This record gives sequence, structure tokens and C-alpha cells, in this order.
Amino acid sequence: MARPSKALPRFLTVLEVRELSALCEKTIRRAIKNGDLHAHRIGRAVRISEEDYIAFVASRRR
Repeated sequence: MARPSKALPRFLTVLEVRELSALCEKTIRRAIKNGDLHAHRIGRAVRISEEDYIAFVASRRR
């Protein structure tokens, strides 16, 4: 019996987040450093899960 496949989370680069959000790269990196935007470090690469990006945007709504 085949198990249902679970979708893997999509990870974005800082540049992809910049394009999606219209924020500058420095602002995104500052949000990561301050803990406002959760990021994963894989070696020297920084990746943001799509879910964490959506949560970050939702937390900024007024």
C-alpha cells in the first residue's frame, strides 16, 4: 500500500523574499537577525520557509 506523499516545504532565498515583499535586502537580513523573520542556515546559505515568510507578512499587517 502506497503512503500518501507529504509535500516538502518550499524554501526561499533572501533575494526571492526581497522580490516578493519589495523590501530591501538589508531590511530582510535585519528582520532575520532580530528574530522577526525565522530563517534556516544551511552551510553559508540562508533560507526562509514559505510558511515563515507568510507568517512574517501577516504579523506586519495593520
